[in-house]
Amino acid sequence: MKITYLYNSGFALSWPDHLVIIDYCKDTPGKGLADGVIRPEDLRGYKYVTVLASHGHSDHFNPCILEWAKQRKIHYVFGYDIAQKNLKAEVTYLRPGQSVSIGDLDITAYGSTDEGVSFHLRKKDISIFHAGDLNNWHWQEESTPQEIAEAGAWFQCELDVIRLHALPLDIAFFPIDPRMKTDIYRGALQFAEATHPTRLIPMHFGSQLPLTRKFLNAISPYSWLTCITNPGDTIEVK
Repeated sequence: MKITYLYNSGFALSWPDHLVIIDYCKDTPGKGLADGVIRPEDLRGYKYVTVLASHGHSDHFNPCILEWAKQRKIHYVFGYDIAQKNLKAEVTYLRPGQSVSIGDLDITAYGSTDEGVSFHLRKKDISIFHAGDLNNWHWQEESTPQEIAEAGAWFQCELDVIRLHALPLDIAFFPIDPRMKTDIYRGALQFAEATHPTRLIPMHFGSQLPLTRKFLNAISPYSWLTCITNPGDTIEVK
């Protein structure tokens, strides 16, 4: 399997028979996947093309993805909140706990601590989790102690469900958001402690990914941290 970073929380996962595109948002001019941009030629040569959008925020969902269905058959799988947009397209909308299978790819929706859902994908013997906007969202410098406690409790409830039903995880894509300042890594560390993914890939950092040795050392007992930060960068996973 090849993973290509697109932008923010967007990734393309490719197998010889199946291309999966998740949370595509930045459709800037470019030559194609090598620039982190999807063009019609990138959709060719696959038996299946599946496009996932965890929720309707503009940094996770770009309506341009619906235009791809003019080029070939696309299987769209979206978080349930996007149904409010009344799209004129054939889409499977998932709520937490619901699943759909496309070829030998099984997709199950889990909860979020923001809009929409997170996704668990299983294809043959590989297990992948894309968090969408699932995170321990709070701002230490701005939130009240009660708000911080409530955010932590909500996040922990979602982690408990994932740990019960989705493990083991080979790959997990999880938010590392610079706007959270001193707590930028808190949710990612809690997720790694709870689920022990073999490989954790940060996302949701826009155009900046500040990493510290302290975080690398903290997460290393639970997961192998893999950073791909430039649109079009790829890694191979065997």
